[in-house]
Amino acid sequence: MPSQCHTGRRPGVWLVACLPLLAIIVSAGLRTAIRRIAITQMRCHLDARAYLERRLANHNTKTEALRALKRRLSDVVYRQLLADAQPADATTLPPAA
Repeated sequence: MPSQCHTGRRPGVWLVACLPLLAIIVSAGLRTAIRRIAITQMRCHLDARAYLERRLANHNTKTEALRALKRRLSDVVYRQLLADAQPADATTLPPAA
């Protein structure tokens, strides 16, 4: 399938053939971003360090603890994306001049 994406054969079908590839690329970018957030949180934020220490105290490996932190951060990011997608109320908008 990827050969159809890159060679340009069969116009009109290439987008359907490339959609799984695009999903993989987007997912990789999101995973990388969440990993960077987790590493930064682990180094700089006391709450994240405390969370990791609790996980390690519960006999998790460092990899498992980091995976749990990334899962927790991805939930926070998702909730923020949903909140940002909500339309603003008419009462919160400034009056038109």
